[in-house]
Amino acid sequence: MAQTARRWGSRVGRVSLLTDEQRMLTDDALCTVRLYSNSPVGMTLLTRERGADVAAVVRGSSGDHPSIQLADLLAGAAAAVTERHAGNSSPAADSLWPVIVPFVDGRSLLPYDDPATRLRSVEERAVRR
Repeated sequence: MAQTARRWGSRVGRVSLLTDEQRMLTDDALCTVRLYSNSPVGMTLLTRERGADVAAVVRGSSGDHPSIQLADLLAGAAAAVTERHAGNSSPAADSLWPVIVPFVDGRSLLPYDDPATRLRSVEERAVRR
């Protein structure tokens, strides 16, 4: 959540985080997320990222917040596309792939990941030996 705040904060400025109700996201956990989100991270000056300007970190329910319903829908679509990439294709994943892949932020992947090679079609995947 903190990394999401940093990524969006660097694009749009001040952000607020809304999360679905979960037992592990206690009030203390949400306070920690906000504190960590506001703090700079990185081991060296070259890798240092500024903290985000986080206005609030709150929880809500999908019944009260359509944005949480949309996030759940996108997470399900992304899971289907991930399965497709792993070789478990389905008609839904085949249709969703061109829509979901543009939402992948290359900076959210591990440094050695390359979205252009990692998220291409199963048929185009290189054989690893």
